[in-house]
Amino acid sequence: MLKLALYLVKLVKVLRQMIQHLRLFLRRLQRKRLKHLRHKHLRHKHLRHKHLRHKHLRHKHLRHKHLR
Repeated sequence: MLKLALYLVKLVKVLRQMIQHLRLFLRRLQRKRLKHLRHKHLRHKHLRHKHLRHKHLRHKHLRHKHLR
């Protein structure tokens, strides 16, 4: 009976440690994923902005041609 109790205690300790490690691991993964998503979003915004700027310049150019 005592052996079983000790075994259970050991098992619980090990499980608790494993859970803690998993939690840390998941948190780290989540942080990475968030960072990646944020970066992707920023990059997309930048590209979109650049595109708009070019479109704007193109229109300005056409307008000038029209005035001549």
